[in-house]
Amino acid sequence: NNKIVCDLIELKRPAPGLLAILDDVCASMHAQSKGADDKFVQKISEFHSSHAHFSSSSNGFCISHYAGDVTYEKHGFTSANKDTLIRDLLEVLVGSDNKFVRALYPAAMLQDTKKPTTTGFKMKTQCAELVEALMSCNPHYVRCLKPNDEKKSDMFDGKRIVHQIKYLGLLENIRVRRAGFAYRQEFHRFNDRFRILVPSKHRAGKTDKDICKKMLKYLAPKLELAQGDVQLGRTKLFIKRPETLQDAEDLRAQRCTTAAETIQAAWKQYRNREHLVKLRHSANKYVAKFKDRRRESMIRPFAADYISYHTNELVRNHVETNWAAGECMVYADRLALLPLGSLETGLRENVFCVLTDRTLYLVEHVSNPAAPPLKSGAANPLSQYMSLLRQVPLSAVTGISMSKFADNFLVLHCRHPGTVKPQADWLKDSTVSQCMRCKSSFGLFFRRHHCRQCGGIYCNECCPEGSFTVPSRGVHEPARVCFDCVGTEPGLLWGDVVLQTFRKTEMMAIVSDTLRAQDKATEVQFSESIGCQCEAVDPQSKSVQQRKVSLQFSRSRNLPESSGGHIKSVAPDCVSIVSPVGVPVEVIERQRKLEQQRKRERAEQRKREMMERQLLEQERKEQRELERKERIRAKKLKKKQDQQRRQQEEADKAAAIAKRGGRRPPTAAAKPSKKTAPKMAACQQCGCNDYEPHPFKKPTCANCFHAHV
Repeated sequence: NNKIVCDLIELKRPAPGLLAILDDVCASMHAQSKGADDKFVQKISEFHSSHAHFSSSSNGFCISHYAGDVTYEKHGFTSANKDTLIRDLLEVLVGSDNKFVRALYPAAMLQDTKKPTTTGFKMKTQCAELVEALMSCNPHYVRCLKPNDEKKSDMFDGKRIVHQIKYLGLLENIRVRRAGFAYRQEFHRFNDRFRILVPSKHRAGKTDKDICKKMLKYLAPKLELAQGDVQLGRTKLFIKRPETLQDAEDLRAQRCTTAAETIQAAWKQYRNREHLVKLRHSANKYVAKFKDRRRESMIRPFAADYISYHTNELVRNHVETNWAAGECMVYADRLALLPLGSLETGLRENVFCVLTDRTLYLVEHVSNPAAPPLKSGAANPLSQYMSLLRQVPLSAVTGISMSKFADNFLVLHCRHPGTVKPQADWLKDSTVSQCMRCKSSFGLFFRRHHCRQCGGIYCNECCPEGSFTVPSRGVHEPARVCFDCVGTEPGLLWGDVVLQTFRKTEMMAIVSDTLRAQDKATEVQFSESIGCQCEAVDPQSKSVQQRKVSLQFSRSRNLPESSGGHIKSVAPDCVSIVSPVGVPVEVIERQRKLEQQRKRERAEQRKREMMERQLLEQERKEQRELERKERIRAKKLKKKQDQQRRQQEEADKAAAIAKRGGRRPPTAAAKPSKKTAPKMAACQQCGCNDYEPHPFKKPTCANCFHAHV
């Protein structure tokens, strides 16, 4: 409560306040300017020297407000309070050509001969008027905190803020809110804000309260609502715990983000559809000259995104940690990878392929339920994680190869990245005294272990004796890698990328188009034998050696057409792949002609639909114009009929009056009942008894009222 400080400033009696003393000093020493400020400080010290919120000094005085102490200097106090304006200057301001200045100093100020009031009096009067206006309303206050006294951004004085919070009573308000219901909102506002979290069938109701009740029933499992956390009033919803509201806001933000990403993906697909259609036609036409085709391969459309990349957070978050600035996704799919450096492992299924305008990423989801839990009881990060298999810059792609048969294999030839990174950036043992992840102190029986990837020092639990290789660091044998680095570096040795996917033509076309956009176009090679290069670990010497592997393709009629080919045999330097028999060239040509015919038919159909739509729109436009004219004609006719009816009624009344010789007939109407009929009176214009109350002063019947109007 700041009333004691307000009384110190503006009270008149029993002890005069600062403003009253200031006005008294200005009135008693109006002809003197020297010594008036000292006299003012002396008088307020005499009256308020014992006040708890006042203290004086040689240069002025200090008032302890609720938010802190404020020091006032005495120099110029009385002169600023007089606020006198010389009459000559006032006449100049009143006669100014500027409208704004004339509005501040109207001509009525020259006619005022009263003694001018002081600045303190005006301020006190204005404050009283403001308080009166506030007390007549229902105000809502915004609590403002001053972060520092230096007037600088991003600077917070803790003691200063705590002092303000204490005197504003914010802690008491928070305690009261938390003791009851922290969130109170009207039903319709809650429904409008969180309706996107609930399907339409779960928010159907006659009233806002019914809708809110059904929405809470649907959201209860997601928000983990307990008994008594939510109460429904007559017009408002009451939520007890702030965490419940925060969880709902988090769900809403997540839902809005997902919806925005879905809309963006749909718009990008629509925007790029024309380009993808052209790319599909050109790619199919080009591939059909050199390669056997399957039926579904020729009619499959290009979509570029088959894993919902923008909403697939598991893949997206892992891939984008290695992205460069400005990198964007152009193709995403799920396919199989043939690691040339470890052919004995066979094809690796369910590999996520993400192609950007700069890099090709191959990511695999690894699930290891047998991983033991940690000593702390938490789940082992190695039980389920994402692993980056290959990261190939498009600048390192030197060629693209495909077989001549109807298989699903695609080969990207890559240039060797060069020497591996040195290990000179590893931390020294003496610089770290505790694990960098779990913060456990090292000791005699708690040893240090270096992560072979980042060079950090961890304990045995956070950096286990694992089965991870780090080829980029020159670690080609299973070694220790910390939990934070698992799957973030490519785990396979360098080599050409051999992929198996049903959408090989689309991927080839997009890779070629991306390289062409960077002036790095390369020809696609078609052959029955494709030579590849890779790195492999020699099992005897444990050293990395470069190896050449040949992919031999052959055709077999025993395989169904829907098969994409399978690996028949694997040798250290040769892989035999069997492909199904493709569709004959005549079928491909017939399919191409049918597609062209369907394209022409669709174009003609669109043209006919456009013409029909235009004709229908023209008919609707003409119909609306006829209806508008008909309404205008009917309105004019009705107006004319009303005018004729009024003229006829006036003529009939005039004839009736003339027939009676200008005399009004006597009022011989029966006296109405007091209970059922209203009191009647005679019309003063025509003398009839059809009088009804009208806005006019004279009693007038309806006919005379309309005639007068």
